[in-house]
Amino acid sequence: FISWEFGKKPRSPLVDVNWESPHLVSVIVMKDPIDRRLSGDGGINRMFGKEEERTEEQWEAFAKYDGSINFMLTRLTPDRCGTEGENTTEECLETGKELLRRFTYILDVKCLDEGLEALAGELGFSLPYLNKDSGKTQVSARERIGDDELYEFILRRNQRDFELYEWSKGLSLVNCSALEDENSDSAGNGGGHEFVDENGTDDDIFTSFNETHDFDDEFSAEDYSVYNNETGSKETPDLVGEKSSQDIILVTNNNTDNNRFNNHEDVRLLQIENYKKGNALLLNIHITHHAGTTFCAAMKQIGNTPSNACNGGDDWPETVPRHRPWEYDETDRNAIELRKVYHFISWEFGKKPRSPLVDVNWESPHLVSVIVMKDPIDRRLSGDGGINRMFGKEEERTEEQWEAFAKYDGSINF
Repeated sequence: FISWEFGKKPRSPLVDVNWESPHLVSVIVMKDPIDRRLSGDGGINRMFGKEEERTEEQWEAFAKYDGSINFMLTRLTPDRCGTEGENTTEECLETGKELLRRFTYILDVKCLDEGLEALAGELGFSLPYLNKDSGKTQVSARERIGDDELYEFILRRNQRDFELYEWSKGLSLVNCSALEDENSDSAGNGGGHEFVDENGTDDDIFTSFNETHDFDDEFSAEDYSVYNNETGSKETPDLVGEKSSQDIILVTNNNTDNNRFNNHEDVRLLQIENYKKGNALLLNIHITHHAGTTFCAAMKQIGNTPSNACNGGDDWPETVPRHRPWEYDETDRNAIELRKVYHFISWEFGKKPRSPLVDVNWESPHLVSVIVMKDPIDRRLSGDGGINRMFGKEEERTEEQWEAFAKYDGSINF
């Protein structure tokens, strides 16, 4: 185990890390952004005084301090967006979500001890005794600040961070909300946040958050079936909370036992959803004689494809290189650019690829990849002009030509 702490913004974007490496297990602990701001340290206390001794002027300066605006997004996003406060874009928030989806585990500090226990169970190690009362806060953030106007001001400036935190709960290894009946004062919950509506009444965040942040209608789980490894059957998954279709998080039906989809399944479902919304490109990895022509013809009836056998052509955008396959770092950009023009493209490989296919970022949320497999001997017998010139047409082939065909090295383990 090692840790990377980011009190300051990372020297290079976190999205550049290969989080999909099979030799890396990544964990991030998420926390309510206002509770994080109230955590305090020596530097904050020197600037604004200790919390219990802070004057009205110091609280106002604390609330207006720019150094902590959307603290999570400014660390997680490649362009360090979020410093715009309430003007932070939806695109910035989505970029943060994309990175969180790539991490192996997300824990919620609200029930950190339970999260660590679940993590230990998944990774196969034992934890020492955990003090379940450690770090718990009985007083709400609003009460700690002691000024409704300042509280709402901080909440408004950090709205995108707060949306990111609320959204991340659906990916958390342990659903802290499910533990509230057993342990209503979970670690670091700060008593929760409340919004004051136009009529001056308080609405608990867990009942009003969708309205406050203009989320879409609840997404129906019936639109998907997923494979359950334990039962060996397809099931309709449960949803965690009310999510828009853009923010859907799917978990196994037995999620109360802390089971969750592996990272690959999460990525795959996100790619599919993005394709449906026009945000992901469909790509066929076409090994020659694996029905690529038939596949291309079908896709042309559905939407735009490259003019030349779905592989390229005169209508190919100048902003995207024509080589294939792509390198890891260019996959996302190329897929996004091509999706503006086509819904489907094909890469045909009659010869060996110029670079390894493993180098492509197949986990890009903007790429849906398909390969058609075929019996290798049937593939060899598919024939083409080159094969027919070398060994004659199949129906006219002599015994010697069949023997030469069988011994031909060019198609071994194609």
